[in-house]
Amino acid sequence: MLAQVRKEVGEHVGGTAELKAELGQLTGTTNQALAQIRELKKLVETLGENGREHEPDTGLPAARASDLPVAPSLPDREGAGARPVSNGGKKILIVDDDPTTLKIITHFLHKENFSVSSSTSGVNGLKKAFKEDPDLILLDIMMPDLNGFQFLSIYQKEEENARIPVVILSSLAEEADMLKALEIGAVDFITKPFSPQVLMAKIKKNLNDSP
Repeated sequence: MLAQVRKEVGEHVGGTAELKAELGQLTGTTNQALAQIRELKKLVETLGENGREHEPDTGLPAARASDLPVAPSLPDREGAGARPVSNGGKKILIVDDDPTTLKIITHFLHKENFSVSSSTSGVNGLKKAFKEDPDLILLDIMMPDLNGFQFLSIYQKEEENARIPVVILSSLAEEADMLKALEIGAVDFITKPFSPQVLMAKIKKNLNDSP
């Protein structure tokens, strides 16, 4: 009986020793993994500090994606849109009562670094044309207060203004309307809907051709 007890105790002790050995191996593996984690964390922190060395210290907290400003909508009101430019200082005046058309054209003109002024009124657009001395005018025909034909006739009565290229941009597509605009003094006639690329090409061509 005593021998049997000794045998069982021996087996238990042996099992305990085996468990201790396995635990020691696991502890060693865990310590090694923790060391690797610490090294990786240190490396990440070092990289972050090196990246910040090249960033200006503004004293402000880092911006989150949600904090970044959204590009402002393009101007669609009277008189908006003018800004400094590097495209030879060329100024374009757009006179069109359609806000969507103004937004589209202003967007593409800004991409080409033109200065842009706009008006949704024929009368106010004419005042701007006299006051601002633009390098080119984009002019709609169908406007409620003063149509494009009337605008063009009044504006180009002064000899000095006759040198300013006026490009008609209209939904009117009749040959008679095109001929009338060209006879009055327009240098080009583009029908809506239009290709922005074609419009930009014609603007640049007429600017280059103007005295």
